[in-house]
Amino acid sequence: MQGGQGKYVLRRALDPYVPHPVLHRPKQGFSTSLAGLFRREAARPHARLMGETLLDCGLFAPAGIERLLRERATGRFDHSQTLWLLLVFEGFLAATGGTGTARP
Repeated sequence: MQGGQGKYVLRRALDPYVPHPVLHRPKQGFSTSLAGLFRREAARPHARLMGETLLDCGLFAPAGIERLLRERATGRFDHSQTLWLLLVFEGFLAATGGTGTARP
């Protein structure tokens, strides 16, 4: 770091090779294609989302989750973001034993 600029040495080394606007632009996020993930791995998310871990928490209607999965699979509507959030929550429940606290 020099003068508040991070990666000073790296930027200095790449300066002759990378255009200035690219090298000195603000940080940018990136995203992954959740739709592609659900196309390639359709069976695993379905099993996790319709499994006992998520359904036993009592917060979600099984028919509603099944509808999201079906509409995603048929291409009627891309629920990838919602399904991803449900998978993250299911993973949290699995890791905590459904209690919201870490298992020993």
